[in-house]
Amino acid sequence: MFTLRKRAEAELPKPVPSSSASEARSRSNKKGSSFFLYAVGALAIMICFETYWTMNAMGIPLIELGNSTSGEETINIDVSETALISEGKPATSDVNGNLGKAQVVTSESVSDWLKDRWQAAKDMSGNPIEGEHWIEVDLQSPAIVTSVLIDWEAAFSDDYSLSGRMLSNEEWKVLFDSKSSHFNSSTPAPKHVHHTFEIPQLEGEGAATHLTSYGADCYAPTRAVRYVRLLIRKPSTSWGVSIWRLQIYGKQLAKCKSNTTAF
Repeated sequence: MFTLRKRAEAELPKPVPSSSASEARSRSNKKGSSFFLYAVGALAIMICFETYWTMNAMGIPLIELGNSTSGEETINIDVSETALISEGKPATSDVNGNLGKAQVVTSESVSDWLKDRWQAAKDMSGNPIEGEHWIEVDLQSPAIVTSVLIDWEAAFSDDYSLSGRMLSNEEWKVLFDSKSSHFNSSTPAPKHVHHTFEIPQLEGEGAATHLTSYGADCYAPTRAVRYVRLLIRKPSTSWGVSIWRLQIYGKQLAKCKSNTTAF
């Protein structure tokens, strides 16, 4: 505070000799006003520093990934190699359909045509349940999704989007949309239509969030998600859409532990 105040005083104009008392008073008033403004500025700077150190003492993080700026801390986040991160994770859907429950899409088995796939159909003839449908996977920890494989049965769709979010009450963030982004399609076996696509990655890391529910040292970039939802807008065949597997690939955060409690 002394340094700031001394600099302000040094910048004040020096008094000019005058024989007029009124002029002297006028200059004195101006000088007083200028000094008051400098003092207010110095006080504001002091309050900013005091607020910053108080927030740090209270454990309120001021974290920014990437390039650090004044008053912000830089943190490095360790991530795993890209791997299948959805296997065995809980899955839910808006409809149960006529075959297996949504949970089957995160399992390895695709041997039973009736039990190992989920289908949004009314009956065994495959008549579709009208409207949009979704299937959601809970990764149970923050992760950065990098690519996805949808293993459709012959009853596939090419009109869908993939979204993610960290908290169950947050708005969904669209990660991929089949109508605006490219996907690869192949038929590796009868009654299997594979769609694979990459998730665009941001060049900058962005801000980090301290997620203590997953560990004291868990920090996640803004693009990290826990919940991933496939929204199917309409089928591309006359049958209700059907999925064998929904495989999500990505990078897990090394210092973030798994948590089965939904948030």
